[in-house]
Amino acid sequence: MSYVKNAINHLSTIIEKLLLLLSITVLILLITSVSLQVFVRYILQDSLPWVQEVSSGLLIWLTFIGSAYLVRGNLHLSVDMFIKKIPQRINQVITRIIYLLNLVFVIVLAVVSFQLFNTQVNAPLGVLGIPRAYYFALPILLFSITTPIYLLESMLNKKS
Repeated sequence: MSYVKNAINHLSTIIEKLLLLLSITVLILLITSVSLQVFVRYILQDSLPWVQEVSSGLLIWLTFIGSAYLVRGNLHLSVDMFIKKIPQRINQVITRIIYLLNLVFVIVLAVVSFQLFNTQVNAPLGVLGIPRAYYFALPILLFSITTPIYLLESMLNKKS
């Protein structure tokens, strides 16, 4: 069990670094594309047709990559007023149930996003012409692949 726990911890650390790097890159690209559009629109009195699609896609990517990143640190917003008032043993049981429900949800999301990816892989996206799968389904699929690893790590390390 210790070997599995160490392997999952190591894998989680690697994924966390990659997600952080990817999040920073996507954020920089998002800021750059929106800033470029503002410059072109207000200074040059023109507009770039692809910026809206690119920035929307980058925002989708940032949302799901950032969400996956936040799962590891248990940094998502939560209402814990009730949880703090119950005995520690019941709190641990409820926490385990929440982790298991999250795990089931993410596994279902992985299956559905894989199906979405397959249906959208040949459908081009507006101005850019890239497959819709890379725009919509891939970030959800990445989220649903990385998040279970973090949830398993949390369950094995008994984080509450």
